[in-house]
Amino acid sequence: MSSSIKRDREWEASPSGGDSAAPAAESESKRPRISPPSSSLSSDASSISQHSVSASGQRSEDHPMTVLDAIRGKLQDTSDPHLQARLLLQYSSAAASPGAKTAAAIDFLFSFLQQNQTQTETQTGDGTQTSKDAGSSGAIVVGAIVRGLRQLLAVKPAVVEPMIQVDAMGEQLMQCMSVGEDFKLRRDMLRIVVDCLMLTSKFVQVETLLHVCVQDHDAGMQAICLRGYLRLHAAGRCFAASTSTGEKDVVEEHFDRLATFVLFAQSKEVRVLAAQVLVALADLHPQHQVVSSRVFPSSMDKPATKTTLFLPEKIFYVLCMAGSDVSASVRVEVARCLRGFSRVLASEVVEHAVLKTQIDEAVVDVAPEILEMSTRRMLSSGVLLSLLEDIDGDVAAEASRTISRLSEMATAPDAGEGRWSQRALERAITAHFDALPRASVSSDTTLCRVLVSSLGRLLVCRNSLNTNTDFTVSSADLSCLVRSATSDADSIKSAVVDILLVLRYCNLSSAWAVQRVVDFVLDIVASSSFCRLSSDSDGENNDDFDCWSKRILVAVRALGKKCSNVLQADVALSDRVRQETSSQRNDQRRFLKSVCQALLDQTELPLDDKSKDSKSPSDVSSLFFLKTPPACAAHAASRASSTYSLQVVHSLDTLRKSPVAGDVAVYLKAIHRLRTAFAVDDVDVSVRVADVIVRLRQHIHSFPNASAAPAPTAHKYVSMQAMLSTSPSVGSGHTSNTSVGNQDQKEAQAFASLRLPKDLEKGCQEMVDAASDTYVKAFALSSSPRTELLQLILLGRVGLVLSLLQTSSDSLLRIEKLRWIAKEATRLRFLISDNQRQGELWLPTRLLSDVRSLDDLKRAFVIIVRKAWPTALIDAAFRRFTLATSSSGVVYRRPGIAHASILEPVTSATAKIEPREITANWPFEQHVRFLLTNARDITQVYVKSVLPNGNVEYHHVPAKRVCNQGSRKHMVDHTITLTVSPFSDPTAFTVAVCLGHPTLPGSVKPNTPGSGETSPHIFKEISAPVRVLIFHRTSSTLKHAAKSSTA
Repeated sequence: MSSSIKRDREWEASPSGGDSAAPAAESESKRPRISPPSSSLSSDASSISQHSVSASGQRSEDHPMTVLDAIRGKLQDTSDPHLQARLLLQYSSAAASPGAKTAAAIDFLFSFLQQNQTQTETQTGDGTQTSKDAGSSGAIVVGAIVRGLRQLLAVKPAVVEPMIQVDAMGEQLMQCMSVGEDFKLRRDMLRIVVDCLMLTSKFVQVETLLHVCVQDHDAGMQAICLRGYLRLHAAGRCFAASTSTGEKDVVEEHFDRLATFVLFAQSKEVRVLAAQVLVALADLHPQHQVVSSRVFPSSMDKPATKTTLFLPEKIFYVLCMAGSDVSASVRVEVARCLRGFSRVLASEVVEHAVLKTQIDEAVVDVAPEILEMSTRRMLSSGVLLSLLEDIDGDVAAEASRTISRLSEMATAPDAGEGRWSQRALERAITAHFDALPRASVSSDTTLCRVLVSSLGRLLVCRNSLNTNTDFTVSSADLSCLVRSATSDADSIKSAVVDILLVLRYCNLSSAWAVQRVVDFVLDIVASSSFCRLSSDSDGENNDDFDCWSKRILVAVRALGKKCSNVLQADVALSDRVRQETSSQRNDQRRFLKSVCQALLDQTELPLDDKSKDSKSPSDVSSLFFLKTPPACAAHAASRASSTYSLQVVHSLDTLRKSPVAGDVAVYLKAIHRLRTAFAVDDVDVSVRVADVIVRLRQHIHSFPNASAAPAPTAHKYVSMQAMLSTSPSVGSGHTSNTSVGNQDQKEAQAFASLRLPKDLEKGCQEMVDAASDTYVKAFALSSSPRTELLQLILLGRVGLVLSLLQTSSDSLLRIEKLRWIAKEATRLRFLISDNQRQGELWLPTRLLSDVRSLDDLKRAFVIIVRKAWPTALIDAAFRRFTLATSSSGVVYRRPGIAHASILEPVTSATAKIEPREITANWPFEQHVRFLLTNARDITQVYVKSVLPNGNVEYHHVPAKRVCNQGSRKHMVDHTITLTVSPFSDPTAFTVAVCLGHPTLPGSVKPNTPGSGETSPHIFKEISAPVRVLIFHRTSSTLKHAAKSSTA
C-alpha cells in the first residue's frame, strides 16, 4: 500500500473544512514547490523532498485535528498573504501536538502552496496583479511554510526530515545570492537545511554549504553560517578540513574572512560569533602559520617580534585589536575569547596584552610590513588592562577572569616558552588593585567578587615563581580590599574567604597592616551574618559549621601563623583578641570564639604539643593509648565501626616499622592476618600497598645497593693551555672527568636483568588505583598521608612503565616513557615543595627526573622500593582502633570515604522497569537524584554517562544543585542532557556518580607517541552504576502501521 493512499485515508478519517486544499495523491510528482512565482526564486521549485512518511499509528485525538480543521477553513477564506502567513504558522504549531497527524498536515501545507502558486499565476496572467506584487506575496507564504516546517522539525524530526528535499534547497542556496526582499526566506531555508544535515550527520555537506553561504553579503546569512561552524566544532568536526584546494589555503581563507568579520562587520552579532569561531579555528590548527594570509602574513611578524607566530598567536592579536569595539557585548565576548585557547601561547604575545608599551613616535624609514606589524602591536598593547578599566562592569569582570586564567596557564609547570615574567604578573596584580576602588564606588558586588577572586589566583601564580617574597600592598589598597566584602548574607562567607586568601600572599609585616586585618576579621565575623547560636551542639565538634565557615577557619589560622610575630609583639592587639575569645558566654556566637582561637594558635602554642607524639611507635604498651575515656569510646562507636580481636592490632603494630631483609616472612604473615580479618572491601589502603611493597622488596633483594643521589655531570671543558700542552696530565685529566660517567653507566648496567612478573605488575596497578582512590575519595586526611599517597601513586606507575618497556624494543616508545616519568617526578617535587613537606619525601624525585635510559630507570626503581614504606598511612589506621567497652576486643573506626546512592533513575532487581522512549540523534534530558555522603568538595561532583555505543561523558553538577541535609550529607538533584546515536532496540545507557580531581603525578597512563593529550582531570566512581533501558520512539509506531497495512 503506497504512502499517498495512507495519507488519503487519514484525511478521510478526519473532518476537513477545506476540501479544495486536500493533498493530491495521484502522483508524487505533483508535490508543490516551495518558491514564489517570481523569476528570482524560480530555483526554489524543488525545495521540498518528494518522499513521504507513513501515517502515524498513534491514537487519534479530536482536539488537535479540530484546531487544524478550523485553521484550514480560515486559510480558504482569505487571500491576504500576511494573514495567510500567520495562519500557516499557527497551523504548524498545532500540527506539532502529540495527537496531530503530522504527515497529513505537512501534505496540506504542500497542497496549499501549490494552490497559492496556481492562483498567483492566474492573477498575473489576467493582469489583476503585477509580477512584483506576486513575487512579494509568494515569498511571504513560502517563508511562513519554511518556518513552520522548521518548528515541526524541532519537535518531530523523524517525521519531518525525510519529507524535506535538502539537496535541492542547498543547491539553490549556493547558486543564488540574496536580492530584493527574499533575504528572510533565504535565512529560513538555510536554517532548516543546516538543521536537517546536522540531524543526519551529513557534516561534509554542511561544511560545503556554509563555506559558500558565509560569503553572502546579508548579515543574517553570515550569522547563521557562523553558528553552523560552532555546531560543527561542538560535534568534533574540523570545518577547515582539507579540500581540493588544499588545507593550507582553506585555513588561510577562513582566517582572513573571520578576522575581517571581527574587525569590520556591520552587525555586532556577526562580530561576536566571528570571535568565537576564530578561537575554534585556533584549536583546530594550533601549529599553522597562515603564511600567505592577506590580513596577517608571516613576513609581517618576524621583524617586530622575536618568535615565529602561529595561527593562535595571530588570532590573539586580532582579538586584541577588536577589544576597542564600540559595542559592549562585543568587548565582553572578546575578553571571554582571549582565554579560550587550548594551549599556552607565546609569552611575548600574551604579556603584550597586559603591559602597555610606550609608543615610538620617531620617524624611521622602514619596510611597509614592519610598519604594519608595529601598528598592530600599538593597537593591541595592554588591551586586557584597558578592558579591565572598562566602564561596563561585565566587560571588566570578563577581562579579570581572562587575566587570571591566562596567568594560571602561563605559570603551569608545562608552560614552556609561554611562561610569564614576574613583571607581567605584578603589573596585572597592580591593575586589579587599581580597579577595586571604582568597583566599590559603583556598588557592583559581582565585579568586586570577581576582582578579589582573580587577585587571589594571580598571587598564587606569583608565589609559584619562587619569588620568596610577599606582594607589597599599600595602605589604601589594603583598606579598599577589606571594604570590598559584601553585606549580602548569602555570599558574605565566600567573599571573606577570597579576601583572606589574598591577604595570605600580601606583606603583613607592619603592625598597622596586622591591626587592619584583625579588625576586619573580628568585625566581619561578629556581624549578624556570622552570628551562630549553638547552645545545643557539642562544644568539641565543629560539624555544625558549613563548608565556608570551615574554610574561613583554615584561612584565619594561616593568617595567624603569618602574623604571629606582630601579635606577640603587640600586646594590646593580642589582648583584644583574647578578650573576644573569653567574652563569649553560654556558647553563643561560638564561631567568633573559634576564629579568635585560630588567630592565636601560633601565638600561644601549648608546651606539651611535642610530648604527645614523643612515644615510640615500637612500644607495645603504647598500643593502648587505646585506653580512651568512656565518652570518647561511645562517640567512636557511634560511627561506622566493627569489633576485632587484639591480634589484629598486634599485626598492624608489626607493620609500623619498615621491614628489613630478614623480616619479610614476618611481614607477609601479618599482612595475611589483616587481610583475613577484614572483609575484602574493608581492607585499609595501608595494608594493601604494604603487601605490594613487601613482595617487591622480596623480588629485588638480590640486586646491589646504589646511591640515591644523581650522578654528577662529567666536566667536558678543556682549557686552551691544556689543549696546546703535550703533557701526560692532559690525557689523565680528561680521563678523570669522563670516568664518572663510565662508572655510573656500569653501575646502572648491574640492574639490566631486572624483570617484573605479572603478579607484581598487577600489584603495581593495585597500588596506583588504591592510592589515587583514597586521595580523591577520603573525607579528611592530614598532609602526611596525602604526601605518602602521592609518592605511592608514582611508585606504582614507575613499576607499570618498567613492565611495559621490558618487553618492548621500540626506541621511540622508550624515550617517550622516560621523559614522561621525568616530567611526573618534577610535578611531584613541585607539589611537595609547595606544601612544605620535604621531610616526608622518601621518593627521590630528582633521581627520577634525571633518568636517561631503561637501566637508569631500573636502578632508580630498586632504590625507591628499598626506601618506600607507608608509615603515615599505617599510623593513621592504627589510631582508628579503640578499646571496646562491651567486650575484650577493639573497635575499628572506618575512615570517611565519599559515597553516593542513586535514587533516580530507579533501579530494581525484582520489579520490571518500563524502558524509556527516545529519538536517536536528538538531545533528551535525564533526571538524576542521589544522596551524597562524606564528600570533601561538593564543587567536584560529576555524573558519568555511558551510552550504548561506549561513549563516556562526565557532566558537572553545579554547587547550587547540592542541598545540605546534615553532617556530611547532601542531596543532589540534577538534570543531564544526552544524545544517543542510532541503535538496535532494546538497549540501555548507564549513569553513575563520580568525584573529579586534577590529575595527580602518575595517576594516569602516559600517552603513546602521536596520541592526544590526556584529560586534565581524573574521575573516581562513588556509586554503583544504574542501567536505564531505552528504545526508539518510532519503533511502536512503525509496528502499528505495519499491522494496519496487513489487516
